Amino acid sequence: MRFRGLLLGLFLLPAVVGAYLLAGAATEDGTPRCDGIIEEYGDAERSGPMKPGETCDLYDFADGRSQGTRSYE
Repeated sequence: MRFRGLLLGLFLLPAVVGAYLLAGAATEDGTPRCDGIIEEYGDAERSGPMKPGETCDLYDFADGRSQGTRSYE
C-alpha cells in the first residue's frame, strides 16, 4: 500500500506544479517587465513593470555587462 501511495504522489506532483504555473500565467496582467534598469527622467532608476514609452536596459548583474535593451512596445 505504501508503494501505491508513493506512485500516486509522484504522479500528482507534476500535475500540481503545472496547475500552479498555469494559474500564475492566467493571472498575469500582460504588462512588460524590466529585469534590468529603467532609466527615467535624469538619474532615477527602477526596475519592474514598464510604462508606455519606457526603455529597459538589460544587464547581467553578475558581471555588470549589458545584455541589450527592451522597449514597452
